[in-house]
Amino acid sequence: MIIDENDSARPFIGACAFCGQGLLRFWLINEQLAALCDECELYWTDIAAVADDPNAPATGTLDTSPLAEPHRAATVEEIADADFADFISGYSV
Repeated sequence: MIIDENDSARPFIGACAFCGQGLLRFWLINEQLAALCDECELYWTDIAAVADDPNAPATGTLDTSPLAEPHRAATVEEIADADFADFISGYSV
């Protein structure tokens, strides 16, 4: 499970259709806003596609190796600035 340094409730798009265990949350991966499953670590750079069809093909799996590009949870402001606020279906820790 991916843990963010912030324990407050964070927005999610919906449940991950691939693992059935995680929630798709907004993250910045390689400086691009993406939907990332907080359990299986699959991610989608086409947020609209996965919000519309939870079975949309994933872009990839998060690379957590020490040499990986930086990634972090997106802020609510970053989500709104990218015009993706309408894809927020709820908030949870």
